[in-house]
Amino acid sequence: MFFHKYKYGLLQTIRNKELVFWALGFTIILGTFFYAAFGNVYENDEVFEAIPVAVVENVQDDGFTQLLSELSQGEDKMLALNNTDKEKAEEMLGNGDVEAIITVDESITLSINSTSNNISVSIVGSIVNEYNTKSELFEEIAKTNPEKLPQAIEAMNVNID
Repeated sequence: MFFHKYKYGLLQTIRNKELVFWALGFTIILGTFFYAAFGNVYENDEVFEAIPVAVVENVQDDGFTQLLSELSQGEDKMLALNNTDKEKAEEMLGNGDVEAIITVDESITLSINSTSNNISVSIVGSIVNEYNTKSELFEEIAKTNPEKLPQAIEAMNVNID
């Protein structure tokens, strides 16, 4: 019984030109477009290279120093650090040796050149902004509710994992 219904359903589909198009033609066309758009997605894998950054430390900030240390270690490091003074950092930025300058003062600032890579600058800018935001948050919690500081630190650690 199954083969009888299958045979007549197939014959009915073949006789109807619209059904043939939607069943076969459209799927082939759609598959071709998907292959053209996404066929070589993994062939152009570019290896991520560490972003060269100059660091000028005018004030000692142990937390930020530790963050930069963690981001610049290992096989898949994100940053290539150059600890230097302000004049040398500006010279390196002008020559294109570094993408950005991170200046550690009372607040941490980022200096860039107009020829810097936009993606690299965005990544470094996100790191600096995130650190500034979280350090201000912890300072505010420590001033207003010091007993809540361990809970805030634990909450931030949960988001990292």
